[in-house]
Amino acid sequence: MIRIIRLTWVFFFMIGLQWPFSTCAEKDLGKLILGHSDELLAEYRTAMGFYWSDDYESAGLSFQRIIESYPKYTSAYVYLADCQKALGKTEAAFENYEKAYLLLKEKSDLKKAIVSDAKEPEIYSDMVYCLNAMGRYDNAKKIAMFGSLSGESADLYINMAYTFFKLGQFDIAQSNFCKSRDITTPRELENLTYLRLTKLFEDGLQWGFSCPDESAKERKGTNYALIIAIGNYRDPRINPLRYAERDARQLYKVLTDSRTGMFDRRNVTILLNRDATEKNIKFKFDDIVSKAERKEDLLFVFYAGHGFTYPSGTDTYWLTYDTVVGDQEGNRIKSTAFSNLTLATKISSIKANTVIFFVDACFSSGMVNRPRAIRGLESYLGSGKDILIITSSQANQKSIESPRLKNGVFSYFLIKGLSGQADADSDGLVSVEELWLFINSNVSQYARQMGAEQNPRRSGSSRDSVYLSKNPNY
Repeated sequence: MIRIIRLTWVFFFMIGLQWPFSTCAEKDLGKLILGHSDELLAEYRTAMGFYWSDDYESAGLSFQRIIESYPKYTSAYVYLADCQKALGKTEAAFENYEKAYLLLKEKSDLKKAIVSDAKEPEIYSDMVYCLNAMGRYDNAKKIAMFGSLSGESADLYINMAYTFFKLGQFDIAQSNFCKSRDITTPRELENLTYLRLTKLFEDGLQWGFSCPDESAKERKGTNYALIIAIGNYRDPRINPLRYAERDARQLYKVLTDSRTGMFDRRNVTILLNRDATEKNIKFKFDDIVSKAERKEDLLFVFYAGHGFTYPSGTDTYWLTYDTVVGDQEGNRIKSTAFSNLTLATKISSIKANTVIFFVDACFSSGMVNRPRAIRGLESYLGSGKDILIITSSQANQKSIESPRLKNGVFSYFLIKGLSGQADADSDGLVSVEELWLFINSNVSQYARQMGAEQNPRRSGSSRDSVYLSKNPNY
């Protein structure tokens, strides 16, 4: 009953004052058409009046008349589809949602061609709305991720919230819902897209959320990072990596840049090539362990290089610059590389409760999660801390480098994600969860385009949302 009263109030509020009708029409889908004629606006107001009074038959006829005169008026297609859906004409509704989506995509592509950084979040918002209406939530999520970089829009946040709600990602859905509520104006008037979604796709307010205090996202601890990259090894029998050093330098920049970074330069250590010896790596871990004195602190570890597992051994190793292969397979690695046992011993001593690893190495999953006889990193880290390990590939896969990207594929998307592209909920921050989804999707897809199979792997968990960088667009 409360919902019906609210919708009725919105309808008469618009009819009585006229201003909200024209403003909301422009702020809604109608904004996408330039040069509104008086005739179009009059017909549009009439149609919207029918629409908000639930007279979908009359509203649909009005929207059809608009389409006959203005065949590229995307707003009319979407509202006509809404009316058809409400009347149970699902097939016709889907046809019009699809027409609207294609028109919107055409507008988006055109604007990109004219202005490469065109900021039109409303276009993306309406595309997401149409895809949601057709139940194509995975596609809607992809469009939403691009749209989130184009600018702020209450409607886009609401449509994204609905997308993530339907995908079962309730934390991200809630964040977008609250972001929309924060910027919707006037405050007394509910977001119209939310009302439409509630009326047409969900009965009642079952998908609404409460909004917690955003200050809870602010970490009280200090972020520390250790970046290790080895492209050229002292032992010539270890294959070089073309882009490991470049990956590390770019990662360092995004972590410490004032626009994107959440790490103070003084707390980020980078070891490249000849500096990344076994001894230096041990010393730097010890240094961080001594500094990270609070449980609220966080440790971020990145390694780009080669991993090794003894076929008949019980441990796995990170090859360091001074690792020696020896005369027989692996017979000197055990005494010259950095073992998971050593790493786990150091991590167990750290007081920080959150430790996150990103490992870009061939067969990197095998360094983390091995069969019973061989101990991977994951098997050592049962200390009760929040430890998350994201590796570039599965245990039987190579981690590829791309001459086109001039990066390791995994590292490239890690860096792009931290640069803001992984901010799927558009809250201005990149969380570990968002980063994992972005990396997992893009690495696999790009590798297939190169004719290879590379599927990142995630191990461990984090009880709370952990934010690693900022979206510079906010």
